[in-house]
Amino acid sequence: MLGQISIFFLIFIGVLSVTFGDMIMAQRHESSFVNALGLPLVLNIVGVVILLVCYYYGYKNMKSIWQVSIFYVCTIAVMQPVVAYLVLENIPTIKQSAGFLFGIVGILLTV
Repeated sequence: MLGQISIFFLIFIGVLSVTFGDMIMAQRHESSFVNALGLPLVLNIVGVVILLVCYYYGYKNMKSIWQVSIFYVCTIAVMQPVVAYLVLENIPTIKQSAGFLFGIVGILLTV
């Protein structure tokens, strides 16, 4: 049903949805928890359902969970800082940037 490219694209969309939900929730830190929860909860539910479908069909089609898992982790490593900057306009410190880069290097060495 879903090819490898479709699965990777949907993983990207799922991670983007969850990450946006997380950052919007963080952005609403000054409002009450219940008032802040609406849109982030919907984005997280949609993103997680997409990711579950990707894991199901990814393992079914590729016969290896590692391709799906590594792409998922790499997508998170790339998307989190980008979305954090776009939504919160929060620039990481030098130490945080170095940790981020070492994390990407570690992930790439695993591939």
